[in-house]
Amino acid sequence: MRSTRAAAAVAELGSLGEFEGLPQSEIYCPMNDVLSLACLVGLAVLPPVVLGLRAARPKLMPWWAVLSIVVGLGWVLVLVGAMLNETANGGAGHVFALFFGWAFVLIGFAPWLLVYGAIQYFRRRHASRST
Repeated sequence: MRSTRAAAAVAELGSLGEFEGLPQSEIYCPMNDVLSLACLVGLAVLPPVVLGLRAARPKLMPWWAVLSIVVGLGWVLVLVGAMLNETANGGAGHVFALFFGWAFVLIGFAPWLLVYGAIQYFRRRHASRST
């Protein structure tokens, strides 16, 4: 009798209730959405922050470091976001992110480089006029 109760308790604890029988990809987890949004926000904030550090301290942040940080960290954020999205929705988005995530990051980084270049141009122009 004791083992019957123990077996019933273990069976009840091991049950997923309404999720019983569903594949893992069909179980909704709001934490995946939160982490995916964090990756998206990180990807959006990364270029202006790194270029802001470059503008503030050019000797501390050379161009090779700017590109390495943006492409490397951005690629990781794209890959993690794709894997989280795949977990929630199914599919093979992480394969694209793995092979071409760096290109996606560079395409998103290009407009920020244009903005940075325009700001530097007007800063230098203003500095040369005032001297």
